[in-house]
Amino acid sequence: LRPNLASIIPAAVERTTQALRNLEEFGKLHTASIGQQFKQLRYEAYDVLAQVELRLASPQVNSAQLLLLIDCGRPLKAFAAYVEQLASHGVDWFQLRDKQADGRRLLEYARTTVEVLRSTSSRLIVNDRVDVALASGAAGVHLGQDDLPLRDARRMAGPELWIGISTHDVQQALEAEADGADYIGCGPTFPSQTKAFDHFPGIEFLTEVARRVALPSFAIGGVDAHNLSEVLATGCRRIAVSHAIHHADQPMQAARQLSRALNESSP
Repeated sequence: LRPNLASIIPAAVERTTQALRNLEEFGKLHTASIGQQFKQLRYEAYDVLAQVELRLASPQVNSAQLLLLIDCGRPLKAFAAYVEQLASHGVDWFQLRDKQADGRRLLEYARTTVEVLRSTSSRLIVNDRVDVALASGAAGVHLGQDDLPLRDARRMAGPELWIGISTHDVQQALEAEADGADYIGCGPTFPSQTKAFDHFPGIEFLTEVARRVALPSFAIGGVDAHNLSEVLATGCRRIAVSHAIHHADQPMQAARQLSRALNESSP
């Protein structure tokens, strides 16, 4: 009798890959192409195991509720102090996103963030750049619909990085789940102060995701303390914000208020 899920899954995958290896050898007796197809399935089974083991070993993916987008706009020393304060006031994840910064600057700020967060439970996600995420020691990378495909990003990153995907409809959310994403961003939910959108999936999208998708899901786009109750009413318990904290009169208090409301909403 195996004691837990973490021990059952590797054993199940091992049996599956052994069976596929036997089928591969048998297939080769007929045509090389059949054997190759079973070989490819065996490799895909190894990939699935790596993804599942990563999720089992990463409870922080499920526990994170408040994600804050950050950029490289502040001087590095002030940036580090700002991140450290926000982590102590309830920000679970920081997502480094700066379209204007070159790779060297992104890496410098990413490494600084990782170091600042080392003694906390908060973590860094890097937008778009798998290379910067790996080189900096970040916890994950976040990809848009037009970025590197998730499966290719997983081949580059292996099991080391959490991979998140931006989704704008239920089909994209279901595809992200099927492809092995660790979490998804869902939106835009409301008009945003920081980014212009032509289409707003809105509250209805969050409701559908909460009902049909098991992945941790972050509502993004215009979410703040004033409309948070609308988000929570959908069943969504995670948010990604920018303006709601950075442009608040008291950013630390704003972060604490959002964090407390999210925590109190959890079952």
